[in-house]
Amino acid sequence: MSAAGDDTIVSAAGLEACIGKTPGAMNLKVVDHLDAGARKWLAASPLMFAAFASQDDIVIRLGGGVRDFVHVVSEGRLRIPTMMIDDLVSVHVGDGFGSLFLIPTIGETLRVNGRVAAIDGEAVEIAIEECYIHCAKALIRSEFWKAQPGADVPQDVTTFLGACRFIALATADAQQHADVSPKGDPAGRLLRCEDKAAVFADRPGNRRVNPGRTPCRVF
Repeated sequence: MSAAGDDTIVSAAGLEACIGKTPGAMNLKVVDHLDAGARKWLAASPLMFAAFASQDDIVIRLGGGVRDFVHVVSEGRLRIPTMMIDDLVSVHVGDGFGSLFLIPTIGETLRVNGRVAAIDGEAVEIAIEECYIHCAKALIRSEFWKAQPGADVPQDVTTFLGACRFIALATADAQQHADVSPKGDPAGRLLRCEDKAAVFADRPGNRRVNPGRTPCRVF
């Protein structure tokens, strides 16, 4: 709770009081490099949600188009072609990086986090800090790979959010450590508008929290 006595959560302790602490076993699956399994995953993935966090803001972008679109420089470095990411105008060296890589028909996702180490005319280079496989529950609940184009695209925000079944939620802490979390539920249960805000349920999961997060972004 905040000092003002409202329902705003302003600290990691306040959030953990609501959702619980990160299970100890969660940290056992996190490595600080791209191991053999991660490299195979990246080679098969044609789709990425990527977040870039500065001191003042965080943006999330969609990337990919073909399998094996990223280049593994080493266990600790990853290069992403700039032509494979939407709009990198606001991205700078030193920004935090969080990503979620998907493989068609597979429910699990690969989460790769780190920091922007270099940018040139052809690619963004990422120094890896975290890498781990995320469970399939979000994609299963949303039926992500079974989705079909709707006959009519909702034109108003409330109806659009009500029809959504999947979101990629990007957050970052005060040190710009970024993270992208998949959220999925059937249409009508994932998102709703409430007091000019989009509200969603936080399902049981990794419960990864950090104090001092910057404003979150949703793709």
